Amino acid sequence: MSTPDAAPDVAAATANEILIENRDFAPTELTIPVGATVRWVNNDDTQHRILSVDEGVVDSGTLPPGAVFEQRFDTPGVIEYYCDIYNFMKGTITVE
Repeated sequence: MSTPDAAPDVAAATANEILIENRDFAPTELTIPVGATVRWVNNDDTQHRILSVDEGVVDSGTLPPGAVFEQRFDTPGVIEYYCDIYNFMKGTITVE
């Protein structure tokens, strides 16, 4: 009996995606390699704006419902970010 091969390309395509739903980030913590791109998808019914705690690292601008924001990270470190509209929404990206 054979086992079907997993689809690594599909997993890789969504591995660095953060969903914005129910006024929350999912996942709230993400680890990526240097040079990877993170994609935030606003699946919420309201707008959001993603900002890094350290000014100037991440700024998505206003994301209306259905919008997508992508950013590449080329420097190792820990990036803490939040929603400027709903300050209780927080997340962390670790770049290794």
